[in-house]
Amino acid sequence: MEGDNCCYCNFSALKDTVKVENGDLLYTSFRNNVFQTPFFVAIDHSTNSIVIAIRGTMSLRDAITDLMAEAKPLEEYNFPPEFKVSFQN
Repeated sequence: MEGDNCCYCNFSALKDTVKVENGDLLYTSFRNNVFQTPFFVAIDHSTNSIVIAIRGTMSLRDAITDLMAEAKPLEEYNFPPEFKVSFQN
């Protein structure tokens, strides 16, 4: 876990909002700066999936980060064809 405060308020809010157990959260980052967007990686046992959730744009810094993003196809990284990506707003 990176970037949370001394009381772990962000971590507690994440767990309560997403309803995830400690052991299912593989990595969390609450750092928020240009080119650093808060995100987490978790296990979803109900779908046998690894979930990577990235927080959306909430500040001017986030907008700058968004403008610099470059989309690349997964095939470029040699992922197997059965790997799927799902986007939700």
